Amino acid sequence: MKSAPTSLANLTTTSVPVADHLDFWQEQFTSCVISRPTNSTGADFCSELLRCKDSDGTSFIHIRGDPLICGFGNRESGLVLVGCVRSGMFEVSHDDECTTVLDSNSGLILLDCDRLFVTSSTRYELAQLALPRSLIMSVLGPRPALRDKAVVKLPKSGLTPILLAHLDAMSRHGTELDKADAAAAMHSMASLAIAMLSRLAQGEDRKNELDEYLFAAARRYIEAHASRHDLTAARIATAIGCSRARLYRLFADRSMFVAGLLREVRLTRARALIETYPRRPVGQIAFDCGYSDLSTFGKAFKRRYGMSPIEYRGEVIRENHPHFRETSRRS
Repeated sequence: MKSAPTSLANLTTTSVPVADHLDFWQEQFTSCVISRPTNSTGADFCSELLRCKDSDGTSFIHIRGDPLICGFGNRESGLVLVGCVRSGMFEVSHDDECTTVLDSNSGLILLDCDRLFVTSSTRYELAQLALPRSLIMSVLGPRPALRDKAVVKLPKSGLTPILLAHLDAMSRHGTELDKADAAAAMHSMASLAIAMLSRLAQGEDRKNELDEYLFAAARRYIEAHASRHDLTAARIATAIGCSRARLYRLFADRSMFVAGLLREVRLTRARALIETYPRRPVGQIAFDCGYSDLSTFGKAFKRRYGMSPIEYRGEVIRENHPHFRETSRRS
């Protein structure tokens, strides 16, 4: 058996003055940049952490805390997280600005801390294993579906239920363990995680390469025909030669949605048109990008970029066209 972990810590923000809570919490997580949501109420911020850290870079982490925004990928951490959300909800923006929602029903999740993604949470509780990235990448091998994504929802069969049970038990009873017992529990979980990922990688090798071809074809078709108002999943599936159910599975396997990609392509083009042609009516831009309803376009644009199309156009004009005066017509 390996030696006891280098540290076993039970930390809480209540151990420092209120004004230092967020800074104290940031010090515990050097792999990401932490901030609070803009709609957070109250000056206080409360969170607690159980961490069992081994000298080889492996850690078990159980966290319970207030809502946070965490940005990953700008600091080289050398870590991959394998864990689960025990309560609360996370929105994860990642991989070409797609969004994955994680909650207690999402099962086991793999997060690559050295890829760009941002998490935004409600009040939450989660349990994770932090594993050396070099080790996990060697286990996964050259498999893009597993190693080239920031977020991967792992299958719910095989060793997954056993690992989840270990994470749950450690979350419940970790504070009662001494260092030697915590080390044994953590090493058991790490071995399970590595075995599970190894089996998953072997399964990926047997997947039909047609899936990759079909997914690439679907993306190309969406990008080429996003301006069509009648573009549907059924039409896309027919165009690339598969069933609608298989099309949905192709996207689900990549933690994506057909409608989500179509919306992202349309909104990206709409933003580019606003920036390039600030005099063009917003309604015309919406229509040209595949939106037949201006209200739907406005709501989608604001959700994506934090301001309405007209507000965004005003920002573009002020920054790039200072001598151009917008007319009073709110088009």
